[in-house]
Amino acid sequence: MSLDSVVHGRLVELGNSCVLSESTTPDGKINVFNLEADEEGRFVTETLAEIYFNQRVFDKAIKAYEILSLKYPEKSSFFADRIRAIKKEKNS
Repeated sequence: MSLDSVVHGRLVELGNSCVLSESTTPDGKINVFNLEADEEGRFVTETLAEIYFNQRVFDKAIKAYEILSLKYPEKSSFFADRIRAIKKEKNS
């Protein structure tokens, strides 16, 4: 089993929302060399942000959405809504 198929299989298990379109090859596989990492070398995705939220790691979820908002300005209003919802949940 190649590394490419292992990575592709794992990302499919996590859900396609964690896949960046520019990182997907025409045959649907993930090119991990095109995924961007945050300043600490981790991959930041909507899926990761939701995992942080579901695990109640609110500060990391907020930080992930802030990074995503800068990375994808066309979705900044969606990310801002998620940040507000997380802050509300954090304070309740």
